[in-house]
Amino acid sequence: RSSNDQRGLRSFKVNTDDFPQMNLLQTQPTVELLVAAYQAWQLGQVAQAEQLYRQVLEKQPQQRDALLGMLAVSQSNGSDQSIVLGYALQLRRLYPKDQEVRFATGRILEYAPNDQVSETELKLAQRSSENVAEASYRLGLFYVEQQRWAEAQSAFLRQSERSHIKLIIV
Repeated sequence: RSSNDQRGLRSFKVNTDDFPQMNLLQTQPTVELLVAAYQAWQLGQVAQAEQLYRQVLEKQPQQRDALLGMLAVSQSNGSDQSIVLGYALQLRRLYPKDQEVRFATGRILEYAPNDQVSETELKLAQRSSENVAEASYRLGLFYVEQQRWAEAQSAFLRQSERSHIKLIIV
């Protein structure tokens, strides 16, 4: 017996034709990882599910089902609220019209403090934006509004480095 069989997981091949909602560009191993992760989740093996979802995200960082899985895992294992918000915002940004994504993230975003959502959105934009300078500038302004001076200074310095603008900080 394989180690997967001993944990209650069975090894099998998945025909991607059976899953039309999945991205057709996915490789067979990715689909198998997703299925194994979901099975682990269903069996209450949260750590195993998390490990498998992370493996998928290493190959495909924007893979919808793996991000949804990590959202569920992060909620169930008591992760920091900013991690849960990060997954929710990333899913909404990548899949704004997807009804399942909207349902999964709706309450999280609805009950999150506005300043926490805004900061998380700005940090995500700073990391993933093509215009890092603009995103850093907006994050700096957010910190100024909150009177978080050291963080504002850091964001403005990052903006300055990216835009090649000299800042004089007094």
